Amino acid sequence: MINPKEYPLAYLQTIQSVFTQIRSIVEKHSSLIKIEKDHDFEMKIVDMDPASTFEFCISKPEYKQNKVLFLLRRIPHNTTNLEPQKGQMFADQITRHLQAWIGLIRQYNNVQISPEDSILKAYEDEFFDNFKLVDEDANEKPFSLEKQLMLTEFLDSAVVALKNQEIIKEDLITEAVVIKEDLPNLTKQATVKRLSHFFALARKEGLDILKAFYVAAKNELIKQALSGGVQWIKGALESI
Repeated sequence: MINPKEYPLAYLQTIQSVFTQIRSIVEKHSSLIKIEKDHDFEMKIVDMDPASTFEFCISKPEYKQNKVLFLLRRIPHNTTNLEPQKGQMFADQITRHLQAWIGLIRQYNNVQISPEDSILKAYEDEFFDNFKLVDEDANEKPFSLEKQLMLTEFLDSAVVALKNQEIIKEDLITEAVVIKEDLPNLTKQATVKRLSHFFALARKEGLDILKAFYVAAKNELIKQALSGGVQWIKGALESI
């Protein structure tokens, strides 16, 4: 634990300002990224995609000539280089680099190489649009504990349903487990985004898995938590 009174006040105030700005930016883009570490003058932001290794890290702030320099490490470096970008950056440069890094992730998420990619994106968008999330604080606050518990119950049921399939889809099981673990740290918007991707993957796999998910989500309490999401599953089944 850092003792603030061992450092110059101006140094601490600059670090506080930078970290506050970063937290605010992450909240606005919580469907794309999350804070993985925020402790002892170090902050690490990562891509929300569990398969991604993209990260943005600042650490080891130095006070030189009345300015604060951070050690920055980000992956990817840019659109042409996947290697890490490393170097010292002044405090007033950090947020600009963070916004550029977020822009890269957004561009990656919009890449659709094959027809399957387009289909998956269409399913994900359809689910997201039908998940009736109108809360004004959706980008800032998590779901209530009650709804988090409901969603946890659903994800547990979904895992059981997946394990009972003739062909077990390990990627979907992993996705459900990771979402469950992340729930306490996700905003409402980020939760819906992750669930949208999860259900889109399930729909792409076929009718049997989608039916299994619908059965898992039929409990009234789960319906309350998933709102329009359950109706989306029902509509998808009827349209196949």
